[in-house]
Amino acid sequence: MTNKEIANMFRDLAKMMDLYDENAFKVRSYQSAYQRLRTWPKALMETSEEEFDQAAGIGKGIKSSILEIIENGQLAVLESYKNQTPPGILDLLSIRGIGPKKVKAIWKEMGIDDVHELIKAIENDELLKLKGFAKKTQDDILKKLEYHLESKDKYLLSELEPIRIEVLERIGAQMGDEHRALCGALRRESQISERIEILINVDALEQGKLTLDEKVLSLKVDESIDHSYKSQFPLRLYGTSAQQFHAKLLQLTGPDSFVKSLQEKGMDLSKELNSENDYFEQVGLAFIPPEYREEENLQDLDRDYKKLVTDEDILGTVHCHTVYSDGTHTVRQMAEAAAAHGHEYIVITDHSKTAFYANGLKEEELIKQWDEIDAVNKELDIHIFRGIESDILNDGSLDYPEEILQQFDLIIGSIHSNLNMKEAVATERLIKAIENPYMKILGHLSGRILLSRKAYPLDYEKIIDACAANEVSIELNANPHRLDLDWKYIRMATEKDVLISINPDAHSIEGIDDIKYGVRLARKAGLKASECLNSYDLREFEEFIFAQ
Repeated sequence: MTNKEIANMFRDLAKMMDLYDENAFKVRSYQSAYQRLRTWPKALMETSEEEFDQAAGIGKGIKSSILEIIENGQLAVLESYKNQTPPGILDLLSIRGIGPKKVKAIWKEMGIDDVHELIKAIENDELLKLKGFAKKTQDDILKKLEYHLESKDKYLLSELEPIRIEVLERIGAQMGDEHRALCGALRRESQISERIEILINVDALEQGKLTLDEKVLSLKVDESIDHSYKSQFPLRLYGTSAQQFHAKLLQLTGPDSFVKSLQEKGMDLSKELNSENDYFEQVGLAFIPPEYREEENLQDLDRDYKKLVTDEDILGTVHCHTVYSDGTHTVRQMAEAAAAHGHEYIVITDHSKTAFYANGLKEEELIKQWDEIDAVNKELDIHIFRGIESDILNDGSLDYPEEILQQFDLIIGSIHSNLNMKEAVATERLIKAIENPYMKILGHLSGRILLSRKAYPLDYEKIIDACAANEVSIELNANPHRLDLDWKYIRMATEKDVLISINPDAHSIEGIDDIKYGVRLARKAGLKASECLNSYDLREFEEFIFAQ
């Protein structure tokens, strides 16, 4: 169990206690425990009782609860609250931006305990009868409910990644790896998918039988079956013959519009060929990587795909957090982890002072961190840059005075607060920050959290134009919950010579691995290594960040 999973139990417990009007002091203590544990400097599962005893902010009650989770994998008091709460109320509590107090009023005063019921009530303006629910509040809740339903039963790329690997291994063990293949949206590395889809050569199965979850599944050629893997993850298996395998793989990788366009160009999937590459050769094309096969790319298929950025091209870890703000590892540990990835440099970008919720750094803490960076720099081969993820304030300014800003090697500017903006306001706020002479990278510019929070509306062309005019790079935030800048806007940026920086936004040494998700999305957009800022070597990177 990860630190995040353990911390989230305390967050959920605080919500449940707030919902049931429990002691406010206890609610705050669990909220504080959540904040403390999400930035714990080592794996909680490996932390001893003595270490908890010595840690600030961990009382006996919280320690006891942590140990219970470590031992049992759950918290009895949280499970008790959940068991007495209608499923629809638990659903409402899970929606970002609708807090326990609002949920409690809706449930207790209106008797509504279901998302669909609530939507109907809002459509009839019934929430306006509740104290504190103005028209604007009601409209905002409706938007969140609609996005919640739209996102339901969908999965992030990172959620299905270990599952798809496991399923493919189990199927491969029964029939040979060459007789099964991933297809569908996951093969195209889509950031969100509804299921895992796998193509099976039925000829390689004994009597068309396959075993998963101790259940025997029967599969026939040109048919498909659905299965809930581990009673949780939706899986669709497609049956085909050995002769049809490569044609079916291309067809089922999709999307339909992409395949149809290639067929209109002369691709004949009825022919039995030996590889997907042979089908592309029919229409005079090089093999198109699955991640690039999207309708938006149909006008630009004649590319040198060997130039697309790869994991090996990334030479620097840009955008990471340490124990100085809300990270779980030290400057040295993050630098050593980046070096282990083969990187030449790392930019430490802890949160700035406005981000109090993430232990943002005050000026005196910056001096201490810079001293540590200087000391570690002398001892390691990898170069460590002094950076900051500076909050972009409401007026577009960065949240340190100029005499501090000029001492950073690199500044990433990001919006973290007041996200409910109209397009013109959000666009102007970002452009003002981009025009700040000390800003070098625009961080997670749309503010979206996949399956949880929509992007705020923006004029992307104006923002990209501003980045081009001010020589500011745009981040592709590789955290799989963000993947922001959306891949569909990357081409617009590169056409105007704006560099894309594929950044992990790592809050732990493990988080550096998230760069791979950013690379996949960048390849979907056709990003070349030469268009990626942190594929620059150390000298080239320094030339960019120190350019006047």
